[in-house]
Amino acid sequence: KPASSRFPAGRMLVLFCPGHFAAAGAGRVDFRIYFVYTFAQKAALTRRQTTMASNFEFYSPTRVIFGKGTEQRVGALVREYGGTRVLIVYGGKSAVRSGVLDRAEKSLAEAGISSWTLGGVVPNPHLDKVYEGIRIGKENSIDFLLAVGGGSVIDTAKAIAYGLAEPEKDVWELYEHTRTARKCLPVASILTIAAAGSETSNSSVITRVDTHQKRAYNDDISRPKFALMDPELTKTLPDYQTESGCADIMMHTMERYFTNGGNMELTDALAEGLLRTVMKNAVILHTDPANYEARAEVMWAGSLSHNGLTGCGIASGDFMSHKLEHEMGGMFDVTHGAGLAALWPSWARYVYKDCLPRFVRFARNVMGVTTDGTDEEIALKGIEAMVDFYHSIGMPASFHELGIDPTDAQIDEMARRCLEACGSALGSAKKLSLDDMIAIYRAATTKKTFSLPPGTGYFAYSVPGISLSFVCFISLFGKEVEKRWENKSIRLNSKYKRSAPLLHTEAEGVRFSMSAESFQQHKTSFSYHKFPSPFWEELSAKQTERAIHSYKE
Repeated sequence: KPASSRFPAGRMLVLFCPGHFAAAGAGRVDFRIYFVYTFAQKAALTRRQTTMASNFEFYSPTRVIFGKGTEQRVGALVREYGGTRVLIVYGGKSAVRSGVLDRAEKSLAEAGISSWTLGGVVPNPHLDKVYEGIRIGKENSIDFLLAVGGGSVIDTAKAIAYGLAEPEKDVWELYEHTRTARKCLPVASILTIAAAGSETSNSSVITRVDTHQKRAYNDDISRPKFALMDPELTKTLPDYQTESGCADIMMHTMERYFTNGGNMELTDALAEGLLRTVMKNAVILHTDPANYEARAEVMWAGSLSHNGLTGCGIASGDFMSHKLEHEMGGMFDVTHGAGLAALWPSWARYVYKDCLPRFVRFARNVMGVTTDGTDEEIALKGIEAMVDFYHSIGMPASFHELGIDPTDAQIDEMARRCLEACGSALGSAKKLSLDDMIAIYRAATTKKTFSLPPGTGYFAYSVPGISLSFVCFISLFGKEVEKRWENKSIRLNSKYKRSAPLLHTEAEGVRFSMSAESFQQHKTSFSYHKFPSPFWEELSAKQTERAIHSYKE
């Protein structure tokens, strides 16, 4: 067996060739049989992990104008696409404060185009705001919708465009899927948040507040005519919003990646490259939010992730993480990307055995898992590596970390609503029934506490580069001392050049009782659950004594 061989665990072929053995050892063993075996095993593995590509139709008509200052071209572009009376839809004060709204209005005026504004769009955009926009549109004979913002704003503009095109009908019927749209006014966007991909997609999601229903409607007639994408406009976003956007971008591709059915090698390579690119730049933006190159990579990835490109050749996308999260957003009004991050690990652990080859490929090609093991072990390592990534950019990986704690009754209600929205058991990685949905919600709600061997003396830990006064937890002679921390990150010293989450919010804290020896024994699971291991170090005995002395004082 050559040292470089990569046989699957438990599948070793041992060759005895007595006629070729030299006195000094097996240096003359005929390795031709070994290579035949290796290639045969590789071919068998490939057959297990791939299937024939499904037929597909790729349609992405949105014109993308990308780069600095592109929003100044909006007037000429709207005129080119036939707009004469424009309703500008935007969110909060940032569009006003940044000056992008004024620049858009000025550009439209210079092109001889009249414009009206509708502000106040919120995350998980409300149906009431759509109705308000439809009323304004009717009163002013609006013939073009311009969204200045992110996914929520663009989705609102699409819904208004549906409503104005068929004013005699209730637009909510589309989102209830009781009818399909026949017409839609033209829509375009000036993108200020990289996340939803709505600037090139056929999708929009609207929330009906009085019934807590968050529903999606997809139709190619709503795809924007053009998208103006200037990464500079995203530089002022709060870190939480930026990283939530990155989680959302990744999920749009992951929903198309974890599927049973057709696959294409090229599509897989595009998807994996997109995921690795977003992960890399999400980490950069966590500590360097003004980095233009990273902003540009993430913004472009957002469009490619949801325009259908990363789904070419698959039988159908899964999108159950999105459907499950829609019910969370409708009930608890959580940030969409953060909600997806909080839910996905529980979904993945629940379904991975039914989609094992895809999870193994993801672990190897996206998360960089290189250790040996069974397929199930490798798949789980990939899932836990994703949890580590979420934590490294300040994203939650459970409901508790997200800041919600649904009751059993609320979980049952979310699952019932999700099944109602799906119409029946749905999903590609695994078809989820009502009981499956409840199980995933409950798994995401489970609070993680750890009880390691008590009576083991004391142990303390700290962040490298942070003084001992910031020791966040000490277990002294079996008596546990807890410190509750808000969900935030601590900036590490220049040696590490990034942040790590510090005790992600848990109402009752996280309990440990361990010695230095038991820490070494449980280091892997310990670092996975809360602390990325490269950013933590064991204190020396002398440092520990000083830390305990400082804590007593």
